[in-house]
Amino acid sequence: MSFKPTSARPICLAAFAIFLLILGSTNSADAQIPYQIRIDTLSGAPFGSAISIPVIKETGSIDMAGFDLVIRYDTLGLDFVDVTPGPIFTTPGGWEYFSYRHELTGDSAAGIPPGWLRVIGLYDLPNDSIPTNQSVPDGTVLFTLNFTVTPDSSLECHLFPLRFFWFDCGDNTISNTAGTVLYVSDHVYDPENVEITDTLSEFPTYSGAPNECVVPEQPKSSTRFIDLYNGFVEIDCPQGEAVPFAIEIGWAHFVWIGTQAEVPVLKNSGSELMDGFDLLIGYETSVLTLLDVSPGPAFNDPDGWEYFSWRSDTAAGCGYGCPSGLVRVVGVYDINNAHVPTNQDIPDGTKLFGLNFSVTNDDQYECTFIPVSFFWMDCGDNAIALNDGNVLALSNQIYNVFGTEISDTNAMFPTFFGSPSECFINPVNPVRFIDFYNGGIEIFCDPSTDARGDVNLNGIAYEIADYVVFTNYFLYGLQAFTINIDAQTAATDVNADGLPLTVNDIVFLIRIIEGEALPYPSPAKINLYDFAGTLNLLQTDSSIMISADFEDSVGGIFFSFSAPDLDGYNGYSIEVSPEIGNMDVGYIAENGILNILITKLRPFPDSASAVIPAGPINLIEIVYTGNRPILSQAATAGYMGEYVDLTVSAEYLCGDANGNGSINLLDILYIINYLYKSGFAPIPMEKADINGDGNVNILDITYFIQYLYKAGPALQCQ
Repeated sequence: MSFKPTSARPICLAAFAIFLLILGSTNSADAQIPYQIRIDTLSGAPFGSAISIPVIKETGSIDMAGFDLVIRYDTLGLDFVDVTPGPIFTTPGGWEYFSYRHELTGDSAAGIPPGWLRVIGLYDLPNDSIPTNQSVPDGTVLFTLNFTVTPDSSLECHLFPLRFFWFDCGDNTISNTAGTVLYVSDHVYDPENVEITDTLSEFPTYSGAPNECVVPEQPKSSTRFIDLYNGFVEIDCPQGEAVPFAIEIGWAHFVWIGTQAEVPVLKNSGSELMDGFDLLIGYETSVLTLLDVSPGPAFNDPDGWEYFSWRSDTAAGCGYGCPSGLVRVVGVYDINNAHVPTNQDIPDGTKLFGLNFSVTNDDQYECTFIPVSFFWMDCGDNAIALNDGNVLALSNQIYNVFGTEISDTNAMFPTFFGSPSECFINPVNPVRFIDFYNGGIEIFCDPSTDARGDVNLNGIAYEIADYVVFTNYFLYGLQAFTINIDAQTAATDVNADGLPLTVNDIVFLIRIIEGEALPYPSPAKINLYDFAGTLNLLQTDSSIMISADFEDSVGGIFFSFSAPDLDGYNGYSIEVSPEIGNMDVGYIAENGILNILITKLRPFPDSASAVIPAGPINLIEIVYTGNRPILSQAATAGYMGEYVDLTVSAEYLCGDANGNGSINLLDILYIINYLYKSGFAPIPMEKADINGDGNVNILDITYFIQYLYKAGPALQCQ
């Protein structure tokens, strides 16, 4: 028997498979128990201490003849010492070969920490020695990872993951006794036992062996039969001291252009119980389109947190240096209803929510990192409520994606640098108790071809059939894409601005089909918008009359209304103004949403006009029964797909948040749904600014209740 802990990988997997052919008979994985390999976890690791993390074989009914495991760790918190073999290597007659390789190579900009280990174990070497004890009982420690914890006290309570990692198909594998079958990963889990497997991922990856590692024509060459569980080391938190919150925007690694990705937002530390949070996050809409925000496990627990909501917006009027897209996410533990929740605690390392983005298919962004960052417009942003709502926690330190502190208490709103000092000179008396860590999306290099304009994916771009499918998207949503949602979504970025699924794209598609524009433009835009326009809504108890005033000609308009009383084509009608009689108006009401699309694809270039002219013009009238439809989205594009800075104007009654023409309890509930339950926004927003302070928040709800039921002061909408 030999025992050789070295710094180099001594045996490649090809040789590994060859000399294992001398071993015993083949076992079948059919009806057998898969292997479970787990990296252990350690909480409360003292600063500067020596720690040991075992890697354990928890289950597996087929005898192993060898393993090849790759694990990454973060050198910021852990200094590698060595790897010690488990008892199968030290027992007489046991396994003959143990080796590990340690390197400090990674890519911090891409979210790959520099430390990684390859650990190899083999039962029988082709030598004169004949081992007699191959068994690896369940619960056996295969080996132990030995580290020294950082002495840096600023990292107290920080959690450092230990994760399996794949460079190629040979990583994190186990060989059968005969050396004829290589078992690869089946499932991969984080330390909370949440599955993170992605068989469509590309190397390098944390998500398990991709499908390319399993060859269907050779089922015995490689088989999915290993479940892998990641671990972590959590740095010690001093007893008796309150530990600030660490809220982190995670990284989405190795994301391809034209696909979708989730960016998790995590609570990594914090000793106090949260009553609620209000987080504002910025991103660039030229590269990322926010699809939705998914709540974390605290909101899925029947006895856990009760309210979750999010709202996307733009930083209009923010000025130079602001993100083009914003999303506000609000969570509330107890909303004081009939239900009494009992599980307030959100453990460290828990995902609060996930930001789900569609990534541009513009190949100029390949191999780049797109930041997603916390952002502050006022003192209420990025706050956590504590102590039954009596304490408001604000930012303490802000870190960029590379871990560098960027806090600036002298900054002026709006800012990326945390809550300024001015936030601490008011009666609320907030405390600095939150450290924020920014993250983002790493876009990988995509060698695939560009299917832009081929919306139906039939291999022919810019045809009428593509226009029909794209039109159906505006009316029916993503269910219109029946072939491949990600690929068809990417193909709709017709104007190559990095934003799929826009009115600008469908209008530009029309111009290409009609022969008035060429595909694949590369416009050098100087301004965000090409010209401005206004939509005017005149609302009555039975109709909504919509007119417009544009600075230049328009080729398409899209409206989306919240309309729970409308279904299909029942309960309403759309009257088209003669002033746009040459345009096509498509509409449908489904699932409480009324969508309306105004465009025109001419059968030949000299046919009737396909333009909404500049200047004042009447568009349509929606005649309805029941509750009034509420406008939730409006977008328009110029005749050649230009960008339009669109303003929506509507006559409104202060406090009439739901737009039904009266003020009552329903309006209070409408504002609550908007702020805390992902409900539709009041349009215009000013009619929900009850106290007239320029913001819509819980203060408006309190003011509204005082006015309606406690003879409070008059409503102050501006």
